[in-house]
Amino acid sequence: MKKDLKDGRVQIEQILSNPPEYVSTAKVFDMLMAVPKFGRVKAARFLNMCRISQSKTVGGLSDRQRSELIGLFNRLSRWSSSSPARRVPARGTLEKVLLERDAGARARGLGDDARCSGRRE
Repeated sequence: MKKDLKDGRVQIEQILSNPPEYVSTAKVFDMLMAVPKFGRVKAARFLNMCRISQSKTVGGLSDRQRSELIGLFNRLSRWSSSSPARRVPARGTLEKVLLERDAGARARGLGDDARCSGRRE
């Protein structure tokens, strides 16, 4: 599965939303590391933004964690300049997504607690 992610034959959103049984024991961090242009820092940042432990397995994700992570990838893919099939983030893309998300949260009167999930107080 990691090789398919690396080669762009499968998207991380597909794996997270409907994981095959054999992927349920894989660490989410390791799956993110298999996404092209994702290293340790970016994978850790994604998990931290959605309040997910680096030791969490794909099968152990709660519905909230799963939806936040998928939502973050969907927002990131809007900014991506590469082909839609690979959804590879361009350099600086994560920062653009974070700035947009934070600006939107401030405009809606939300604090830092609602940054990743989009929750309203």
